[in-house]
Amino acid sequence: MQVENANASNSILLDATCSAYNCSHKIGETNEGITFHRFPLSKPDLLTKWLTAMRKDKWVPTKSDVLCSFHFTEDQFVENCGHRFLAPNAVPSKFEVLAPPKTLFPSEWSARLLTIRDIECDNRKGYVVEARIPLVNKEQFAEWLIAHEKLAQVSYVLLRNYPTTSKNLAYKAEYVCVYGSTNDRMKMDKPCPARLLVRIRSDPRFRYNVPQSQGNASLVGYPCNVVLYHLHNHSIGSNTVETKIVPSEEVSTVVKQKFIEMFKGGYTVDMALTTHQKDLFEEYTDEYDEVLTDAYVCPSVEWLTKFYENFLEEFDWNETKVVSILKEEIEDINASKGSATMSTIGDDIIVVLSTPLMQRAHSMKSSGEVVFVDNSGYLDRCRCYVYVVMAYSCTEGLPLGLLVTTSDNEEILTAGFKLLAETLPDKAFGSFGRQGPEVFLTANNDALQNSLKNVYPESAVLLCAYNMSHELWRWLWNPENGIDEADRCMLFSLAYKIMQTKTVEEFTELTEVLNTNEVVQKYENFKQHFEEIKNLSDRWAVCFKNEILDKDKEISGIEMASHVLKDKVFLTKCYNILQLLKYYTDTMETYYRQKIIHCINNTLETFLLASFQPEMRETSDLTAQLLPTGEFEIKNVKSGKSYYVDMNICVCSCTLGLNGARCKHLYAVCVTKKVDFSSSVPNDDIIKKELFWIATGTMKTGTFDIQMEVDDESESEMVAAAPSKAADEPVKSQKEESRKILERVVKNIMQKYDSNPAEFHKAIVTAAVNYQNLNNDREILAALKNFGKQNMFK
Repeated sequence: MQVENANASNSILLDATCSAYNCSHKIGETNEGITFHRFPLSKPDLLTKWLTAMRKDKWVPTKSDVLCSFHFTEDQFVENCGHRFLAPNAVPSKFEVLAPPKTLFPSEWSARLLTIRDIECDNRKGYVVEARIPLVNKEQFAEWLIAHEKLAQVSYVLLRNYPTTSKNLAYKAEYVCVYGSTNDRMKMDKPCPARLLVRIRSDPRFRYNVPQSQGNASLVGYPCNVVLYHLHNHSIGSNTVETKIVPSEEVSTVVKQKFIEMFKGGYTVDMALTTHQKDLFEEYTDEYDEVLTDAYVCPSVEWLTKFYENFLEEFDWNETKVVSILKEEIEDINASKGSATMSTIGDDIIVVLSTPLMQRAHSMKSSGEVVFVDNSGYLDRCRCYVYVVMAYSCTEGLPLGLLVTTSDNEEILTAGFKLLAETLPDKAFGSFGRQGPEVFLTANNDALQNSLKNVYPESAVLLCAYNMSHELWRWLWNPENGIDEADRCMLFSLAYKIMQTKTVEEFTELTEVLNTNEVVQKYENFKQHFEEIKNLSDRWAVCFKNEILDKDKEISGIEMASHVLKDKVFLTKCYNILQLLKYYTDTMETYYRQKIIHCINNTLETFLLASFQPEMRETSDLTAQLLPTGEFEIKNVKSGKSYYVDMNICVCSCTLGLNGARCKHLYAVCVTKKVDFSSSVPNDDIIKKELFWIATGTMKTGTFDIQMEVDDESESEMVAAAPSKAADEPVKSQKEESRKILERVVKNIMQKYDSNPAEFHKAIVTAAVNYQNLNNDREILAALKNFGKQNMFK
């Protein structure tokens, strides 16, 4: 079992090196007092002890593998005739746990090994090493990485940067090994699995506890944690390629699916990448520069070009196929989900939708009085124009119908609204039917207004004050208009007061105040812009509209309530008309059914708060301050940047807020300043019964003397679980409610498992393996949001 240096006659062993980690003793070299010993292959139990001691439990040694005497204590040797031999049951025990492999860690920096274990893939063996290194920032790590690549004879390329949103984290990234030489790469079907993960704590004095086997000591001044997955599928030492293209497997599956939907919508490569980068900017405004270099979520144009070519080969996508699939989807809707109709005029497509809930909403008296027609935000991504017809209610607003077109010219819109009128129930608009409601309120769009006048000549068509206010807000925050940030809120406040005046005298008086204001005098372009808006005042000013309607009803409250915190269901990001129609059909009924029931339960406010996306509810780095003009200044403590929120029309100066969408700054105001933006449901059983019928299609008998339960199926993608009524602790309540939902789901799965353990065992094991393969919170959240979904285009 022993091989001595001087007598090593077996040619197989002449170049053998000690098999222990971090040991470079080699047969044939002068190593005084060092002997080499073969593994006890004929004694499986003893062999297991050797491998366990070496931390190579899964490794299979051969006759050529040896272990040097350095790793055995003196009492494990016996002497015979002047020679040393291992005792029959000797087990090695001396291994340098705190010394990382010398071929991986540059000597210029000290390193402390935390763990080391074997891994194996495709018949190749390697190991995972986790260590601490005294590096305090990204620049120092870059120097260390260069030295490591030179020492280990490998090359790494950045795969992804993780946004360092935590104040305790200075840098976090993942690197992948570039393939070896060109010849190596051509022989391989898969990218090299080797990885390098790095995480640097902000505090350079960061302490960590070493494993228990090494005592209770703590190591100080090693804030950089490095994990090396040292498992290469190519020859080491030939990594000279400097390409930065990341393999297809390294791009998020969610991002891939998003690009597929874009291509189905007719996007070119440049259009798709530009749109995707715009989405990333809205989602990661403060960390956009880092995210833009993250190939996992933002691949290169070279990768996307190749992906587009593969898409064309696989799907054979064209406009004829779009129309064909659209007709099939509409037939499915008419069979079970409501009414939908499609028409084509030349190359343009018109689709109208009326779901069962929309049809029942026409029974409301308000649907025959004031009706809004609004373009829903963000739907320009699918290169479609979406018009939502909505009626005022105590739930803030309920949809009456939906029009989707591929053009916004007057001819197409007129044909679209005619088609919608034919699809709506006979007693639409509070039984007025084809006569239409008393008033349509729209944005300042001539084609839209003229088309409504053509289809409903007996209805008045006026401008919506909310839309006019929103457009003015966007104009003020457009940097091209040259308005100083400090003056924007002041100018908006002056104009908004004019828009909400209830009498003509007050309108005239406040207009004079605006024209003589010192701040206004600084901006001639603002004066001209507001003069253009004022020229249309007979159609948007509240005082004039109330006279037209000849009612005592305060229309300003109605139109603002129907637009406050635009429903998230209409702000989705769809990238083709097929995806858009399916989204509205499958999601809208669930969303509004849940919203109405929360309104009946008098929990509408908490419902709206909970409908903010989870990442928007993280407001620990934000502070809110009320300004004299009535707006709120939201300051990001980390970046030092300020954003401004106006709660009168619920908009923000950030990219999301400018488009009317919900954002974290709006959420911060709603929570920290206890802003009440919900409507109160009258304590009237008749109204509650009407709402319940609109939501469910079922007539409720008796009185509403108990709190109603929200459907389990509606507690899904559209809205997170609503928190308890304690408005002062919304985050805590949401956490408790989410935990209850999770427990209920797990309990339901366990019940199904008990009834059919054989089949469910396989599925549960598969799900567990897939979960373990998720690398971070982002992937877990994406998996949860897409759980149970099926791709309609498969």
